[in-house]
Amino acid sequence: LAEKLNISQEIRVIDIFRLPEVFSLEEKEENWENLWAVLKEAITAAMEGLLLMRINEGQNLAHDIMQRNQFILSLV
Repeated sequence: LAEKLNISQEIRVIDIFRLPEVFSLEEKEENWENLWAVLKEAITAAMEGLLLMRINEGQNLAHDIMQRNQFILSLV
């Protein structure tokens, strides 16, 4: 940067940050109600998906166990 601007002194990042209004922090007020509404919707959808997955898993396991049971009974 110093070379591009024909400045003899090296410019450091810290020097740029010290300039007024180059870097400023402002506290942003969060809207927690809106944030919670979005999170609640995502959590609810995830939990519903998990519940459906567990139901399907249980049905598949029951079907598999019944098939294996029938196979064992056919051997006896």
